[in-house]
Amino acid sequence: MGSPDFSVPGLQELHTQLATEIDIVGVASNPDKRRGRGTKTSPTPVKAKALELGIPTFDVDKTSDPAFHQWLNALKPDLLVVTAFRILPKEVLAIPSVGSINIHASLLPKFRGAAPIHHAVMQGEKKTGLSSFFLTKKMDAGKLILQEKITIGGNETTGEVYNRLMHLSGSFLIKTLSKILHEELQLIDQDESLASPAPKLFAEHCVIDWTKSPAQIHNQIRGLSPFPGAYSIAKDGSRYNFIRSSLPTSEELAIANLSKLKVGETAKLAGKMLIKCGTEQNGVSAIFIEEIKPEGKRAMSGFDVINGKADLVF
Repeated sequence: MGSPDFSVPGLQELHTQLATEIDIVGVASNPDKRRGRGTKTSPTPVKAKALELGIPTFDVDKTSDPAFHQWLNALKPDLLVVTAFRILPKEVLAIPSVGSINIHASLLPKFRGAAPIHHAVMQGEKKTGLSSFFLTKKMDAGKLILQEKITIGGNETTGEVYNRLMHLSGSFLIKTLSKILHEELQLIDQDESLASPAPKLFAEHCVIDWTKSPAQIHNQIRGLSPFPGAYSIAKDGSRYNFIRSSLPTSEELAIANLSKLKVGETAKLAGKMLIKCGTEQNGVSAIFIEEIKPEGKRAMSGFDVINGKADLVF
């Protein structure tokens, strides 16, 4: 069960690596929808891969749909494998004889919810990873099967972390399934005292508050890049989406006269756009904007933007 491209490596690896040990009896995914221009609909990446592999599929509009439950019951599955799908009702979780497992993009119990990678990057985490666990009624709270860690670079975006975890997810699922198939499970209870939420992001999470520290703003920009994107409205009313940023060193700032800059004002420094922030942190009180997209225009370097608009203020 899955829909986005993040779920595809797992399906592909199950089909190729465990073909002699398991049968993939079906794939459940979100309904076809219009993607891009035009009126033609197309399947989710997971459904497209399933069709390519000749696996029966079911379009799930609502997980409470009796027809969905009937389809699952008819398949008589031993195990449900869920990656980037939806919360399943107890009626569905009761169907497989062995249980239901989920592949989640965080080191649980940290960042339970719909946007674990975004929240990890936005909160300045130095590491994240993948967790596999048995699904229960409580979201992302079941017994852990396996975890795999990766480090998060200081300037790495959510999109970059997403891609790395996606490419790891296929082999990680195989390791998880191998433990189940060969009865090598050593389940670990999650420590509820360490649990943290990672809820869906909304527009209010995307607005930059320039009075915050440079590190907080930098983490917000990279945590929301490439989607849904951090943005700010300039004093002239124009909107700018921020794609990539970095933090100046105290040595770089020593040659800049920040005392004349007010919060939200821009300057040129070291061939980059510099924006003054409100809260000084570790001797740094400004942020470099590496890549930015003015409203109605293509993405470009911050330096190119400030070259064309020297009086830009947020």
